[in-house]
Amino acid sequence: MNENIYNKLNALADQAGYSEVKESYNEVRVSMQRSIMKQYAVLGDVNAGKSTIINILAGEKKLPVSVRSNEHGKVAFVESVENNCRWVELSTNAYVGDGIKEIDSPLWHIDAAIYVLSATTPFSQQDVVAIKACLSHGVPCSLVLNKLDATDESEKEEIIAYIKTQAERHFGSDSLIVINTKDEEATKQAIMNDFASAEDSIDIRDYMLAVSYAKVLKANIAEKYDSLKKKMQIASDNERQTKQTILDEKIAWDKIKLEIESRKLKLIEAMSVEMNRLYADCIATLADKAMLAKSPKEWWEQSLEKEFRREIIRISNKIDQLICSQFTNDRDWLVQTVENRFGSKLSIDTNNSETQLEDVVFGVAPNGLNSTRATKTLAMAGLLVSSVALCGVLVYPALAMHSINALYWKLAGVAVAGTGFWTFMETKKEKADRQQCLKSEIARYILGSRDDNIEVLKKNIEYGYKSMSISIQDLQLATAKTPANEGDSKVFAEFKAISEINRMCDEIVSSLLSNEE
Repeated sequence: MNENIYNKLNALADQAGYSEVKESYNEVRVSMQRSIMKQYAVLGDVNAGKSTIINILAGEKKLPVSVRSNEHGKVAFVESVENNCRWVELSTNAYVGDGIKEIDSPLWHIDAAIYVLSATTPFSQQDVVAIKACLSHGVPCSLVLNKLDATDESEKEEIIAYIKTQAERHFGSDSLIVINTKDEEATKQAIMNDFASAEDSIDIRDYMLAVSYAKVLKANIAEKYDSLKKKMQIASDNERQTKQTILDEKIAWDKIKLEIESRKLKLIEAMSVEMNRLYADCIATLADKAMLAKSPKEWWEQSLEKEFRREIIRISNKIDQLICSQFTNDRDWLVQTVENRFGSKLSIDTNNSETQLEDVVFGVAPNGLNSTRATKTLAMAGLLVSSVALCGVLVYPALAMHSINALYWKLAGVAVAGTGFWTFMETKKEKADRQQCLKSEIARYILGSRDDNIEVLKKNIEYGYKSMSISIQDLQLATAKTPANEGDSKVFAEFKAISEINRMCDEIVSSLLSNEE
């Protein structure tokens, strides 16, 4: 059973990186098992009579006996050939107190012990601690009461009862050997009989060494666990903070991208409206120039395409100016925003492509641009007849006077006024119809190119803003943070491993302690 426990503890020690702890405990264990000569310890407080008892047990006076302390914090021992054993006198501070490492305790090499109590100062707190240390190392410990003869007769029973009560309370046994060192043979016989009745403690001490091994290993693993836990907490905070920073930056970049996309769409919409307006102005301008020509048909055939090209250049320059201005404003806004938000300089392609608008090849002039309409001919003929009649009245007033009285005058005036007004209205109407005809014909040719040019315009605008998006993407990738650095990942892995080791060690310690109880 013990071998299985040590194998588990050794494996845990190796996994946790505490091979030195494993080696120390295994060395002590080997030393315990190879020991041939029994070692018995005589323990007790200062001046309790330890040296006197050892001299009695060894059968010769080998240690100095004095009313003053013979304690120097070292181990004193006497070998007894008679019993094939070694009697060891241990001062309390050799195995109890601060600075004493568990693995270095001499109690691991003690087969049994007697703890000497002085009747003059029975059972101090230090006695309790010292005796419990023996028991925790698997060392059977017999309580021996010395110097009872130095007390009043009336107090002896009370002292013995008190010691037994304390022993029962602290150790669960009230066994007590009362000796008188003046009677050396009786003292030796009482102690040796008690030792003879005690079972071999090697297995118990081996088990208690395993308990100590498990506790020390647990303490080291727990310390490492706590240290890694703090590091993991820091790493987790760093990772959480980094993730939040990444999320905040992503949101900020997305907002900038959405704003750039919004500005692009607004510019495309504004330029589409402006293109429609400029094309409408172009149609009106070309129609007006055709109406001013002596021969609209001739102007159509010889000058229309040249005039349209001039208009296209004007439209193109106007559109380029507007796009370039807006693109420059948006680019400056983007550079400033990125620098203020991320502290990084954004590099953007500043080459703006010019808008190349498509020309149009016009067909033959529409019919009727120079034709004389019948209504116009009749109007001019009526105006001529009326004018001749009126002139006749003026030339021959006497004739007029003798003709159907003044009715002639009235009819002549009405004829002149009516035919004149009619002639004017028909001429104006014809001009308006012809101008509308020109606008319709010109629009029929160039509105198709307007739609194509709006698509060209969209592509040019999208190209310009695409360079902004590419620059944003490149900078975002260049400045992107990783969720966790390599050191943090290593801490997470170490903590996961030590957590499992800590759990396994807890199980072993709990099992050992439950068996110990």
